[in-house]
Amino acid sequence: MNNNDSKQIKANSLGKGNDLYCQVSGFCQRTTIHGLSHMYQSKTSKRKIFWLTVFVLGLVATIVHLTFHAMQFLESPTIITLDHEGSEFEFPDVTICSQTPTTSRFYERGTEKFPNIQNGFTAMDLLLYPVYNQTYDSVHLLPYKEEILLHKRLIQHQYASMPTKHKGFALDELVIKCSFHKSDCRLQFTLLQNPYYLNCYTFQPPERNLKTTRPEDGLLLLLYIGNAQKNNIFPGKNATITSRSRPTSQKRETGNDWFARILLPEYEPAGVKIVFHEKDAFPALRAAGSIVGAGQFSEIELGMIQERKLNKGSSPCVDTEPKVWFLTSLDESGWPVFREFNAEPGDCIYEFQQRDLYKECGCTSHRVPLQRDHKMFNSIDRGDQVGWCYNSTSLLLDLGLDVNQIVKSVKGDPAKLVNISKTAIQSSHANSRLVERYLRRVNCHDSLLDRFSDPHYNSIQQCTDGGEKALYACQKNEYKSVHSTASWPRYSDIQEIIEEDILPALLIPKNNLSDGNKTKVEYRPLAHDLFDFDSNGQWTAQVELVKENFVKLQLHPVEVLVNVHREEPAYSIWEALGELGGIIGLWLGMSFLGVIEVCEFLINLTSAARRGKTLQLVKRQEPDAVSGPYGEAESAAPELLLSEISNGVDVDQPTQNC
Repeated sequence: MNNNDSKQIKANSLGKGNDLYCQVSGFCQRTTIHGLSHMYQSKTSKRKIFWLTVFVLGLVATIVHLTFHAMQFLESPTIITLDHEGSEFEFPDVTICSQTPTTSRFYERGTEKFPNIQNGFTAMDLLLYPVYNQTYDSVHLLPYKEEILLHKRLIQHQYASMPTKHKGFALDELVIKCSFHKSDCRLQFTLLQNPYYLNCYTFQPPERNLKTTRPEDGLLLLLYIGNAQKNNIFPGKNATITSRSRPTSQKRETGNDWFARILLPEYEPAGVKIVFHEKDAFPALRAAGSIVGAGQFSEIELGMIQERKLNKGSSPCVDTEPKVWFLTSLDESGWPVFREFNAEPGDCIYEFQQRDLYKECGCTSHRVPLQRDHKMFNSIDRGDQVGWCYNSTSLLLDLGLDVNQIVKSVKGDPAKLVNISKTAIQSSHANSRLVERYLRRVNCHDSLLDRFSDPHYNSIQQCTDGGEKALYACQKNEYKSVHSTASWPRYSDIQEIIEEDILPALLIPKNNLSDGNKTKVEYRPLAHDLFDFDSNGQWTAQVELVKENFVKLQLHPVEVLVNVHREEPAYSIWEALGELGGIIGLWLGMSFLGVIEVCEFLINLTSAARRGKTLQLVKRQEPDAVSGPYGEAESAAPELLLSEISNGVDVDQPTQNC
């Protein structure tokens, strides 16, 4: 290659370099970005380095500032705003349970209607008789140090594993009077059976949007809680009220009875448990609510806050209420009955608690709400009984004890009961592995329930990390209450309450028959638990008896329009653009036009690079133009060199003019 060829190649590379250089030079001359234009126009190296440092620091500050805002947005992508325009108050569902869930009379009534209830208790006595009779050398049959505690647990399970409808309060016994919006509402209750409170009732108002906050337009309840019974009451004149002797509570009266010892001591204090919850939601009876004591009038002011959430990836929600089925009762044959409720976030905790019980103990708990759609309990849909941890019925069957046959053969004869008890003991010894397996399962259940009450139990974390994100409604109502409680009733009001509210509710209408000029008045058994009646229909009551057996509740909203907590994005699109513009304007001096300049520069730079590659490719594909001493290229080269020399340009150093 001769000298002319090398100069031709230099010229080609010079054209490519000039194009890129011109693009960068032109951008630096007109840009408003801090440091770049100053660096380009500076004459000394020190000033160039200074302005380059300013530009780099501004760029680093911009990146750090943007990263900080991005992390803050990821931590809290939404904000809660308070909407003062308000929404209409929606009256909640109200679930009530007596703190004295059963009485001896209720127990007797249940055993008369369903003999299997009594049979179950008799069978438990057969197995546990040696605990109370030290004459047998079988006290250590059960590997429990506290046999009384085991007996208590077994009896509680008997109440949980059989229908409680006829062992607790009937609706017309618990709710003596109900008024909602000045209308009778005793037909607006639904039964909810619970192993702890037995029969609870949920009030579902026919009209939820109340237009007034007056107490008389809300919900008024007069409840009988069965806490005390009459003692030493003597008939007297009509409407006689005495306070000569104090009534005896169920606990004191039946203190020597195993039935009361087993069931009643847990419920403190005497009164009524009341839970407010959203429409068609499953009430968390053990975890929520408040207690109104016996002999009290409680005015409850209800407040509501409506929460409206965003349907976002980290916390999705749906517009329509998702449904879940909970076990609410057992029918008369012992099969589970499920009812549909609206799904709540707390339902997940119940699911994981039952899952842990099934995993560690191989059974389900009657003390934790049970869902039908749980994958471990699909057999329930086929009519199979629930595998309770406290399944004493299955234990008796495994031991070969026919409960019904035992009850028929005993017929109240203690001697026969002792003989059958010996047979049960021998059968238990022969099948000690069955008894041991059953007790091991019961012990596992009890220890795991204790862990559930630990605040560090990870059921909430399991709900969060369970893999399947549960969907809940985007709109929820949260209720808060303020209680104003006073002693009730006043002595001067007792006669009016009995005659106008209590006795009319306890009448048996079909038996109030006229016999000549006389009218036969008959009351339900509950009335005879409270009052004494003579042959003329005159009644006698005690002040203490009324105070210890009745509770009055009045519920009404605080305001008709309530506040709305609305979840909104932390940044809207316009707020995000404004924040971005402020950051790059602060640190780099860029505006919207500056962003356009950068985009234009990048496009031009890319185009220049492409043109350079195309020119280089074309030059490689052209034939060799330098062919001899008479070629054009060879003749043109001296002219180019002469012009460059005449202008004082060094041929070996390419020019940087654009």
